[in-house]
Amino acid sequence: MKILLYGKNSSQLSPLLLKFGLEEVVENPDVVISFGGDGTYLLSERDFPGVPKVMIRDSKICKKCVNLPTEEVLKRLYLRQYVENDIIKLEAEYAAKKYIAVNDVTLARNIPTAAIRYRVRINDISYLDGQEIVGDGLVVATPFGSGAYYRSITDGVFSVGLGLAFNNSTEQVDHIIIRESDKVIFELSRGSAVLAVPGYEPYKIVEGSSVAIRKSDESGKILTFGEEFRYWAH
Repeated sequence: MKILLYGKNSSQLSPLLLKFGLEEVVENPDVVISFGGDGTYLLSERDFPGVPKVMIRDSKICKKCVNLPTEEVLKRLYLRQYVENDIIKLEAEYAAKKYIAVNDVTLARNIPTAAIRYRVRINDISYLDGQEIVGDGLVVATPFGSGAYYRSITDGVFSVGLGLAFNNSTEQVDHIIIRESDKVIFELSRGSAVLAVPGYEPYKIVEGSSVAIRKSDESGKILTFGEEFRYWAH
């Protein structure tokens, strides 16, 4: 099995790969080992999309890392004693460019002291009857990302569908879960805002323009080793 090590300290795993009969490569891997935290995994998925990933902890913050000793993980990799779990992704399209996200897509105010005004459509149906929303912005999350920014806004998580969290709106706006197949349109009517996707530089959104967010045709794959796969953890 061909293994690519990803993460700033990942080279320390090289001797262990050799010990367990695993081949280290720098391209065309069968599996990518993300050695770090949650952010390392997001970057590894950006750089090697669709390749199965193993998340091994080298950080205090890695809620989804394997809870097994590293040597046991490598042994089970060699023996192919794992389960492959599919992870949905999001695709955000703006200004003829597409951005792929595992966790979430954030449409946020660009000026800390100024709220933005926007509207949301779901499958061409206006949410809140087309009411203009005033606040810090919108987060569209996958189940995998629901334990991150979405959770900090809503104090909740989910396992099915896509989540919409309305961040710090001036009037009460209910957070909602929609179907995976639904398409979200964010329309910026006033203010300075950015499109933020983990792994990409923030992109400024122009007043009067819109961003389309939907489930991507791409998917991610995370390997687990006997433990039940969970989208989120405490």
